[in-house]
Amino acid sequence: MILLTLSTEHVRNTVITNEQGQAIYKTNTPSRLVRTRTTTIQKIKPNDNRYHTHDQFDVLGEIEWHTFVSSKFRSHGTEVKTEVFIPKRGLWGRKRVFTGPDGRPYRWDLTSRVVVVSTLPLH
Repeated sequence: MILLTLSTEHVRNTVITNEQGQAIYKTNTPSRLVRTRTTTIQKIKPNDNRYHTHDQFDVLGEIEWHTFVSSKFRSHGTEVKTEVFIPKRGLWGRKRVFTGPDGRPYRWDLTSRVVVVSTLPLH
C-alpha cells in the first residue's frame, strides 16, 4: 500500500507527496475560462545536481476534460478515454481502478486530501 498526500483537495491543481513528504507528482489545470481544460501531470525528475535544490519535473501525461463525453488521457504519444484507462468506482467515483506500468492492477482511493494506492490480486 502506498499513501500519498495532496497539497489541496483540488486534484486538478495539487502537489502529491509520498509518506516522507517528498513531492513526487504535481498537477496543473488552467482556469475555467479556457474552453477545453487540460490538466498536465508531472513526475519529479531525479536531481543529480547538488547545487540545484529546486525540484524539477517531467511531463508524464495530460487529461483533456470533457463534460458530456469521456475525457481523454494522453501519455507518451498514446491517447485513451479516461473511462477505459481509470474507470470510476464507488458511489461518488472517488475510487479508481487502473493497470500500472508494471502490468499489475491497482486501486486508487481518494479521501479528502489523502490518496491510498493499493495493489489488487492478479486474476
